[in-house]
Amino acid sequence: MNVSRQVGPVVFLLIVDSREARVNAELSMGSAGLTGLSMTAETPTATFDLASDGRRVRGSLGAFFCAPPNTSHVLADFNVEGTHEDSEDSAQAYRGDLIRWQSPTTSVISRYQQPLLPDLQVTVELLDPYKPDSSNALTAQVSFYYATNLIDRYTVMATATPVTLRKSSVGPVRIQGGALAFRPATQEQRGQLSLDGTFQSGHNPPNHYAGSIADWSWIRGRADNCRG
Repeated sequence: MNVSRQVGPVVFLLIVDSREARVNAELSMGSAGLTGLSMTAETPTATFDLASDGRRVRGSLGAFFCAPPNTSHVLADFNVEGTHEDSEDSAQAYRGDLIRWQSPTTSVISRYQQPLLPDLQVTVELLDPYKPDSSNALTAQVSFYYATNLIDRYTVMATATPVTLRKSSVGPVRIQGGALAFRPATQEQRGQLSLDGTFQSGHNPPNHYAGSIADWSWIRGRADNCRG
């Protein structure tokens, strides 16, 4: 959803997909504008500094991606300063929520894409599946596509044993086998999803891929990082 909010002389445009832990934002004041602000679970705060027509706005937006039943929200915290000769000492402070939305049970933290062959790619959705009274460990949904056609899909989590790839094919593309390994993130190391597999398209020689297809930083659990 796209939502516009005006606070004093500042207009905020917020772009929210309630299923994802991401908010994109734009703001304008007078004849000046600022685009490209983004808040995620990994980097939930975006700062801004904008001047126009004798005024200057400085502050931040903070996204709180909460666990249900709490609502998620975006908090604005900024000052508007007058720079005209007759108002150079004036300043106004604003702090409050711009938008709230129902927190999803499962939140998409990040998305990744990795080409394996010219006509084969693997996509990863890093998921935060909230369950009351549990560890709420992150999981990954891994999908293999021939063009736009789904070949196979796996749900992977932190286990001692890698997930074995099934032999499968769509059109000329074949997954011949391999494994997926999930390493959770900690405060000392980044999380990583690794793929080790062999893939073939048509009569071309098989291609072996071994490496990372997703990596991420440690983040607080949704229940521990929310104002409610």
